Amino acid sequence: MKPDPVKISRQDDRLKHTIAQLTERNKEMNCLYAISRIIEQQNMPLGDTLQQIVSTLPTAWQHPQSTCARIVLHDMTFLTDPFEETRWELTFPLLVSGQRVGQLDVYRRYAEDDGDEPVFLKEEKELLEAVAGRLGKTIERRQTEAALQESERRFRDLVENAITGISIIQENKIVYQNQAQEKLLGPLPRKHVLGDYENIHPDDVEMVLQASRDIEKGEIPKLDLDFRLIPAGADDDHPMKRVYCRVMPMDYHGKESILINIVDMTQIMELEQLLFRQDKMASLGRVAAGIAHEIRNPLSGINIYLNALEKVIDRPESRPKVDQIINQLKSASRKIESVIKRVMDFAKPAEPKLALVQIREPIRDALNLTAVTLRKSGISIETDLDGRLPLCYADPNLIEVAVLNLINNAAEAMARMEAGKEIRVLSGSTETDVFIEVSDSGPGVSPNLRNKVFDPFFTTKNDGTGIGLSLCHRIVSDHKGTFSVAESDLGGALFRIEIPIRKDVMPGE
Repeated sequence: MKPDPVKISRQDDRLKHTIAQLTERNKEMNCLYAISRIIEQQNMPLGDTLQQIVSTLPTAWQHPQSTCARIVLHDMTFLTDPFEETRWELTFPLLVSGQRVGQLDVYRRYAEDDGDEPVFLKEEKELLEAVAGRLGKTIERRQTEAALQESERRFRDLVENAITGISIIQENKIVYQNQAQEKLLGPLPRKHVLGDYENIHPDDVEMVLQASRDIEKGEIPKLDLDFRLIPAGADDDHPMKRVYCRVMPMDYHGKESILINIVDMTQIMELEQLLFRQDKMASLGRVAAGIAHEIRNPLSGINIYLNALEKVIDRPESRPKVDQIINQLKSASRKIESVIKRVMDFAKPAEPKLALVQIREPIRDALNLTAVTLRKSGISIETDLDGRLPLCYADPNLIEVAVLNLINNAAEAMARMEAGKEIRVLSGSTETDVFIEVSDSGPGVSPNLRNKVFDPFFTTKNDGTGIGLSLCHRIVSDHKGTFSVAESDLGGALFRIEIPIRKDVMPGE
């Protein structure tokens, strides 16, 4: 049978079409492979990567000689050479984390006589979409890597230039330390993680040795210590440094590690000592001024009385006058003795003799002692003492002293007032404490001074010693109680003493 020429021609056409399609698909595969190879070059800058990709794209198109491409990323543009925008265009957005950051364009600069075939094949559109997706992921990864590298660079700069010594231990080896740590402990390699022991103060060596052993075991959740050392490389005359060290576990490059931070506390501690000494001297100055003021007045009186006594002592008829002067001398002497006693009470307060007491009784005793003085000063006093207070462990004498001090303090605060002078004393209880409140209608204590009024020798009075409130604070502290100051509803200050209750003993039991 003779072959049919028409049939053979059709078969040849189909074969040529199939070969052409395979050729195009092969070009597309080669293009994707080339782009993958370009992307894999990690050290290549992103701009160079995008330029190489845009230059590679036309090779995958059916008519590479008339195809050009463009990548736009933010304010950057990458073009093939030559490039021309025409009406024959394919475009896809570049998305990074769902946000459009640019676009990928392909143009036909001119259209050859393609017959019935479209300007762009369906497969070419799919290829461009795939490349745009791959580019978006590549840009996102590169930007993330760049941000991470920048973050690591900044972090390393911070660590390297930190004034705190930092080192990292892995598998009992120091794998990193910054400059500050090197100045303190010496350069690497180093035999001991916390420096050479001959540079550590003898009294601290055993503590540092134990810490080093704990570090070597790697079983420390957290370790804090401070010790003295001579910085590595310093001469023999170099003063010792006082350092604070914190050791804690961490993850470093995916491995269990130990982080050691060391801070030079020498200058801070010297400043603290200086401030402490200055504060002590200022306190001493305040108490000395207060004592001198309180002693000067009766001492001046004594000198006056002695001069008067000298003039009349030899006259028999002046005996009553002499007796009067002697009594005045005794009174002035008792005032000086009282000042000295207050200072001694503050410097060495009596130990409280605790017993189960009804706290209302020492409050009444203090009120009885001050009643006459308050009345003469034009001060009205209001009391509200709960008669069913729980018993508590207290020293009645010391509680009386504390309440007496608070009442006198309130009276002194209102000394310059013409009218409206009022003091209120009340007692009560909560579930855990018995409390005493002494409030007044005086000028009160400003909020910025409420943390200072209990400090020893602190006073806002020109003639005060600053002992009274600090003595009250010590008495309350010895009773395991609390002492606070606030604003009174009378307009002045409110001082509150709280003493813990003995819960298993109630009134009447």
